[in-house]
Amino acid sequence: MIITSVNNDRIKNLVRLKEKKYRDKMGLFFIEGLDIISEAYKCGLLKELYILDGYREEALAEILKRVNGEKCDIFQMAIYIYDYVTSKDFNKKIQWCISNADTYA
Repeated sequence: MIITSVNNDRIKNLVRLKEKKYRDKMGLFFIEGLDIISEAYKCGLLKELYILDGYREEALAEILKRVNGEKCDIFQMAIYIYDYVTSKDFNKKIQWCISNADTYA
């Protein structure tokens, strides 16, 4: 599924996670970068994975193979949605996800 609207409820919730009160309320947080996503996967923390539409990398493909069918939903985003949600200083090819914060409590 490719998300193409900033009015999508998932996108609205992702933007809310920039504020601590929503991270606490929702029990979620997001992380950016392939290395930390790989580590989160190994620890069983991935809940949702968001990637830039059309982005492919060997390491990402391996993660996608592992999480496909597990308790991790995978979504693609159009570039303008990705820019709207992600850190402005981050490389646009880096994908990101949401992890369950309860594991750290």
